[in-house]
Amino acid sequence: MTAEAHHVPAPSRRLPSIRSQIALLVLACALPTVIGFGAVVAQFYQRERDTLMEDTGQAARLVAAAIDRDLLQGESAARALAGSPSLQSGDLEALR
Repeated sequence: MTAEAHHVPAPSRRLPSIRSQIALLVLACALPTVIGFGAVVAQFYQRERDTLMEDTGQAARLVAAAIDRDLLQGESAARALAGSPSLQSGDLEALR
């Protein structure tokens, strides 16, 4: 027998098992879905945060306007009382 007749096969590489191939396939399908879901959640969160900030700013402006209006009414009442002849003469009973 010659050297050619005793051909020894090269060590073969072991193929991945069916289980690992299926796991990789599931991962390849699920990963884009998870990433897409994460992007949708992030966009929803940002939109809701922006809406909340707008609503909070609007509420703050409305409260500030109401306070300003109340202060102006109080100032007007104080000016009217300050100019009252009854108050200037000390007749507090006439103010009731």
